[in-house]
Amino acid sequence: MNIQVNKHQLERVVIKWLDKHYGDLTLRKHEDYPNDTFFIDSENQILLQFSTPYWEVFVSDNYIWSHLVNFFHLHNDDVKSIIPVWLKETYKMDLFNVRVKKFEGNFVYPKDDKSQAPKGRIKFI
Repeated sequence: MNIQVNKHQLERVVIKWLDKHYGDLTLRKHEDYPNDTFFIDSENQILLQFSTPYWEVFVSDNYIWSHLVNFFHLHNDDVKSIIPVWLKETYKMDLFNVRVKKFEGNFVYPKDDKSQAPKGRIKFI
């Protein structure tokens, strides 16, 4: 069966999917990254990192970005245009840039354990 949807319909389906899977993330700050806000899931996986100075968000390649590309067959530019709409609707955030990032490790906040600070290699697309 071949189902055709227009761009707006696909955007709404993707946003609904994002809300279902990532609409209840917890926002956390970290003393080593005072200008950033981290969006983490119930297992302390970092899924988004919002950087205030540049009004940009880094999206987890492992969890969000790759799912959108593979499951919905979106191009990177499509993901870059849908993420700001979703973040504005769900988290009331305005953005200028959306980038993909591979996060390594979980978010750990204890002040005495700097070895577990959020980290990752940035992979720009």
